[in-house]
Amino acid sequence: MLFLSIRPQFVTKIFAGEKRVELRRRKPRLQDGDVVAIYATSPRCELVGLARVAGIRQDTPGSLWKSVKADAAVDRHQYDSYFEGSQRAIGIVLEHPVAFKKPAPLEHLRHAWPGFRPPQGFCYLTPQQATLIDELRSLSREGGSV
Repeated sequence: MLFLSIRPQFVTKIFAGEKRVELRRRKPRLQDGDVVAIYATSPRCELVGLARVAGIRQDTPGSLWKSVKADAAVDRHQYDSYFEGSQRAIGIVLEHPVAFKKPAPLEHLRHAWPGFRPPQGFCYLTPQQATLIDELRSLSREGGSV
């Protein structure tokens, strides 16, 4: 399972259905159908839910923009600023986002995983960490499934 750190304004848009593509400069090891954990960065600092990967798009920044502009929830200036100097752009296509009724704050994650530090971009979870997230999903689901 992949743990994605995402700015709060974009997390809100993912769960509102306005953002269906998460942009990255580095390509994570993901396959269609994988589940990603979505963590809202500062000031929220909490694990807020899950989504399923519907696809990974990789191209030059200019070419990727053409296929993701309606689903990335950013304007062209923000997009160009993010990918400035990059030769490739990654779009993680997300589907079926499910928000936890009660997000797991950073303190809870650190208690469950001693020494845990949220990644700047993303990290791969250990099987034990993925199990904890599955338990959070079961206990705190707002309806629907990933």
